[in-house]
Amino acid sequence: MTKNYHQEAERFIQSRKYLTMATAAADGQAFAHTVGYASEAAVLYFATDKNTQKITNISSNPKVGYTIDMDEDAPWLTLEGLQMVGKAEVVQDKAEMQKAHALLLDKFPQLKEFEQNEEMMQNMVIVKITPIKGRFLDNSVHFGYSADLAY
Repeated sequence: MTKNYHQEAERFIQSRKYLTMATAAADGQAFAHTVGYASEAAVLYFATDKNTQKITNISSNPKVGYTIDMDEDAPWLTLEGLQMVGKAEVVQDKAEMQKAHALLLDKFPQLKEFEQNEEMMQNMVIVKITPIKGRFLDNSVHFGYSADLAY
């Protein structure tokens, strides 16, 4: 039976907590950022300070690349991972902000502590990453195997 790699990707996304996201500054300089995320299907959300380099970069160029990996101690022939490209944007819609906030709190209960810091909350924004395309890595098929994903 053939695997449904969109479902496998969603399962994998749900099972992880952190991703590495690449952005580009206006001058083309690449930056890598590690963020904790929550998800709804393959759409990802993360919270960050609005004054960060990633927000500056996303504001001028919403195209991002990101990877989600397994723990480093996993046997190589069982490794899975995602290599994706997508569009990042600061969430403006109030209902979507509330939904993303609830998803983030469910995955990271420690965020409740942040809510007590009024200054921090004033600078906090939620970013949505909508996937465009990518690859699901599945070494259980054979070493180096990847399945193309399109959204």
